[in-house]
Amino acid sequence: MLIARHEAAHAVMRKMCGLGPTSLLAGSEAGYCAGTGTYITSEAALLIVLAGPLADVGYVFEWGDWEKSHSVDLSLAKQMIEENVLLRMKFCQSATPLVPLSPSEALKMQLTRAGDMLLDHVELIEELAEMLVEHHGFLSAQEVGRCLAEVEERFNGQR
Repeated sequence: MLIARHEAAHAVMRKMCGLGPTSLLAGSEAGYCAGTGTYITSEAALLIVLAGPLADVGYVFEWGDWEKSHSVDLSLAKQMIEENVLLRMKFCQSATPLVPLSPSEALKMQLTRAGDMLLDHVELIEELAEMLVEHHGFLSAQEVGRCLAEVEERFNGQR
């Protein structure tokens, strides 16, 4: 279930970033959230990459040993942040509205942001992960889209 939850979090973050559904694969050792081949911003790509590791730790960012982590997703996120100065900018209410952060500080900021975004969608992630497990570790983009729409509709009806 851990790998399914990890991949489901990537898929839900894709939706939150305004991107279409994509197929998901979850095995006993690894998983995969396929892309669609369409252009996405660096910011969206980073949030999507960070969603999986955040699902692994309960969606709440606490620094701990994250900086020393060598997971594929976190290594990719670190590389993205190091290579793109815009992903290291902090917006401030001051005379200098943009403040550059170190890669380490930027990773902390982006993990916190992605975690805050995911907290309102835990039920959606959990249901998608359960569906992925029930379907023997594979969901097509159409199945993912249908599941996301059904859970979102049910959730909105409860408000």
